Amino acid sequence: MNSDHLVVVEKISDFRWNDPDIEIITAERFIAEGSRIRRRPGKVINLCRSYSYLSIGYYCSLLAEARGDRVTPSVETILDLQRKKLQAASLPTLNRLVGSLKEVPKSVRSLTLHVFFGEIEDQQLAALARKSFEIFRCPLLEIELERLEKSGGWQISALHPLEPRDVDPERDVAFIRGLSKFTRRAWKPAVQPRTYRMDLAILHDPKDPLPPSNLKTLRRISSIAETMDISVELIEKKDLSRLTQFDALFIRETTAVSHHTFQFARMAQSEGMPVIDDPASILRCTNKAFLAELLQENGVATPKTYLLSRQSLAGFGIKLTYPVVLKVPDGAFSRSVKKADDAVQLQAIAQEMLKESDVILVQEFMYTEFDWRIGVLEGKPLFAAQYHMCRDH
Repeated sequence: MNSDHLVVVEKISDFRWNDPDIEIITAERFIAEGSRIRRRPGKVINLCRSYSYLSIGYYCSLLAEARGDRVTPSVETILDLQRKKLQAASLPTLNRLVGSLKEVPKSVRSLTLHVFFGEIEDQQLAALARKSFEIFRCPLLEIELERLEKSGGWQISALHPLEPRDVDPERDVAFIRGLSKFTRRAWKPAVQPRTYRMDLAILHDPKDPLPPSNLKTLRRISSIAETMDISVELIEKKDLSRLTQFDALFIRETTAVSHHTFQFARMAQSEGMPVIDDPASILRCTNKAFLAELLQENGVATPKTYLLSRQSLAGFGIKLTYPVVLKVPDGAFSRSVKKADDAVQLQAIAQEMLKESDVILVQEFMYTEFDWRIGVLEGKPLFAAQYHMCRDH
């Protein structure tokens, strides 16, 4: 018979133990899908990485209670663990159960204990572990002990929630014992998949006929990442809610400010994740007006460039040397880029472009067989490449 327990974690890889009848789901899915996940009410074990106020872990417990679930830890427990006064009120009861710990050398001034659902490795501290779980109902709890100066005895100095990644494999016996008693299920360590030092998300659009990187290239990136101990997952526009499961983001779609790629970049940056391209780069590099001014201010040689608005269009272009190139500033991959061979064409093209943007660029035409593309990372040049166009493009 299937269990009515549900284990909620921030990333599936956070939880390395196995019971085929208990579902392990991500916090994002738990919050998004609500009562569609399974029959309710149920018993929810919230093992998110943080229970801080208004964190995703906090919301998992809050919403579980709103849905009628029995959740561990409860919102009340989460708040109690953050209130030092309430912790202090419970410490005398727990301190009486610490004992003398005579086998600990006198030179040791502090100890850290890990309690899993009321279970602990050291059986002489079993009563302390059980009582701490009875009082605080926190699934994974760290208890810090300090030695008293005068008596040489011990007292509790702090209590902190733990997360599944804090469970050392050497403590699996105590963890599984506690989890099994709590769920009344027979748990065992799952077959360990390979663990990676970093999880990288690559944002792509499988339906884009002209993607910045095709599927063959993305697979090549993944295989190279594997040799660097980095796990790669290809994600799409619909995966924004899953973004925080990863450690870094590599955007392989054509970026734009008014586009989901910019939204992904902003979320990644707000979460402290390395992201390429970052929001500032998208904002700057997708706007040719910004780049034209930036290059000019820094003395970089470029074709003659003029910024043109509706007000300045009248009479503009009479003294120009043709052909010239007109561009809508916000664009990429030669989109909204046209060539005018005379003043009449310039006026016609400009009027159409100014319906799309209040400012457009006009540049002198300079024929080349290729562009130079310079890749820069962290302010340092990474590569230089010739970027060839199709014949007669």
